[in-house]
Amino acid sequence: MHGSHAALSVIIGIMILVGVVTAMPYTIAQQSDVAIQVQHQYGSCWFFPDNDHTDPIQLYDIPALADGNDTYCALTREQTANMMSDHYNLVYTYPSVAGTKIIKDVSWENKSLVSVFKSAGSVDESIRIPRQVHDDLIGFINRSGIDGIEEYYVEIQQPYLKIGSIQQINESYFNIGGTTNLDDGSTVTIVIDKDRHYAQHDINNYTFTTHVLKTNQTIGIWSVDMKLPVWEMTAGGGQDTIWHDAEAACGYSVATVRFPLYQTWEPLPTPTQYVAYLGNGNIAPVTVIQTIIQVKTVYEDRWHTATQTPDITDALGDKVGYPYEPENALPWQPLVALLALAILAYTIVRRR
Repeated sequence: MHGSHAALSVIIGIMILVGVVTAMPYTIAQQSDVAIQVQHQYGSCWFFPDNDHTDPIQLYDIPALADGNDTYCALTREQTANMMSDHYNLVYTYPSVAGTKIIKDVSWENKSLVSVFKSAGSVDESIRIPRQVHDDLIGFINRSGIDGIEEYYVEIQQPYLKIGSIQQINESYFNIGGTTNLDDGSTVTIVIDKDRHYAQHDINNYTFTTHVLKTNQTIGIWSVDMKLPVWEMTAGGGQDTIWHDAEAACGYSVATVRFPLYQTWEPLPTPTQYVAYLGNGNIAPVTVIQTIIQVKTVYEDRWHTATQTPDITDALGDKVGYPYEPENALPWQPLVALLALAILAYTIVRRR
């Protein structure tokens, strides 16, 4: 027994040196999957509402998740949906590690704080509020000196997803982006004119995805470049403005914004300048000019443009007229005169 106590004293000394207590604000959106990174491995996560009310869900002693060298306190969207307090204290307790041996002291069993050492016993928490359970846990760990503690301050918010801007980059690409309190790495899906293209069975051409980047643990940002065939999208402007819908969705959070595309055509002759730009509330439109060469269609009379027929010649190389007129043929005019004289003479003879 004496040797066992000596070994335990060494472990306690190690934990006193490496124990860390921190306070870091972190935003949790209800109905979202959450992963809060912690500093030590093999520990457990305890979420205590920062008020004097009871806590029916009791998110206590949840094993941390490991991802490579990183460790997280993770909650599912079903768990965060029931977190009703405005603020929570996250207590992360991590065990002593001696070589390959991991010693965890305090656990939550049957609404009691229970120590792995029988001498420390357990504390019945069945009639105590979360704030008291929190204080008992900290006191229990400090007395035993086995487990270490990290503390984080958590703010609970209604989930939100906002579209902050839509801007045109060039004639084909548009950028859409915004902010959210949803967790880092959450997938954001953007669809343009969802109902219209769902009916036309080409919705994949108007669907884009990106991920939330939440580096400061409070506000996440998201952004994606969208390649859109603006020359095929219905033009708007004036009293006949036809608006386009952009819908962004992440988990249960949805944000929409409407924007018109304005298109104009310069008169002929070619080339024609195609102008497409968008307007969105107070977002200044970006005008992009794309030159499209118009193809002219020329109609020609095929008879007049056909290859000329060469002259027709006879065996002697003389040109043959059309209709056929041989060059050595007698002229018809003297024959007609002689015929007329013959008829006249015949008429005179008969009268005599």
